[in-house]
Amino acid sequence: MQHWQHIEGPGTIDVLVVDAHAAGHPDVNERLIRTWVSMGLLDHPRPRPAHRGSGKAEYSAGQRRLLLILLEHRREQPKPTSLAQLPLWLWLYGDESVPTRQALKALLTWLGRGRRSQEVTRDVALGPLARFTHPPGTAPARSRLVRLVTRLGQSTADFTAREHTVLTAAVRAVMAPLTTVTVNWQTRTVSSTTTAPTTAEGVVAHAETVLLAVQHLLRGGAHERLLEQTRVAFRASMTAHRHRAAADRPRHEAGEPPRDIAWLADRVGEPGWRERIDGAGELLLLEIGRAVRAAGPADGTGSTGRRPGRT
Repeated sequence: MQHWQHIEGPGTIDVLVVDAHAAGHPDVNERLIRTWVSMGLLDHPRPRPAHRGSGKAEYSAGQRRLLLILLEHRREQPKPTSLAQLPLWLWLYGDESVPTRQALKALLTWLGRGRRSQEVTRDVALGPLARFTHPPGTAPARSRLVRLVTRLGQSTADFTAREHTVLTAAVRAVMAPLTTVTVNWQTRTVSSTTTAPTTAEGVVAHAETVLLAVQHLLRGGAHERLLEQTRVAFRASMTAHRHRAAADRPRHEAGEPPRDIAWLADRVGEPGWRERIDGAGELLLLEIGRAVRAAGPADGTGSTGRRPGRT
């Protein structure tokens, strides 16, 4: 039986420390737990009900389980920025043990500032290019594109039509060059854009959506209402996807998401469970970019330039 299966009911911070020690994590103390609360890895404890006395505030049973899952995840991904995707993933897929206020903190922890946010922007915005078996374009062209995306991601100004033009040119400079390959001892020249489903237009639209989201978050535009809106949109798209998948595959293969933290807790250690978590921040960032684009400049959240299409 796993350690989290013994957990029943809420507990104070002292109980959380005992939980962690019993699960094989002797380094956990009150300071670590409070630090994780400030980052959104855990939620704030709630005051005890009147009938339970006026002692220390208590964490829910779900948060107690979440602590143990985070500690297990920490064995391979020790950085808080990586751990932050776990509560984000649970929140996205409907687990009520992770409230929106916690998800908001976790999102900002995952995105970070300075060098961290630059790396997130680069990796997420240029993610479609990673689908190529061999990097397209020349090294200088790729370097120019990375520098451009990084610079745009750090700007707090609205995304302009000129920036769209520059970004499009940079992406095409990477994807347009011809690549020489050898097949059956004959040399053939093929366009790199024909060897993968990713197109230059798709990469630009994806990158612009990410840039809109990052710019919005870095200028302080994150709030719980925005996250709630993006979660509704995400769940709607997932529902549509499951319906399409169910039409072609048996129900057990349709990829239905988990509904509570116990589902995830029971699968910690199974092959592929971490892959289910990694990418939650990227999914949320894309939905935020779409929401910011849809809101428009009227409320100060949109862009004045050309708005990217949905990717």
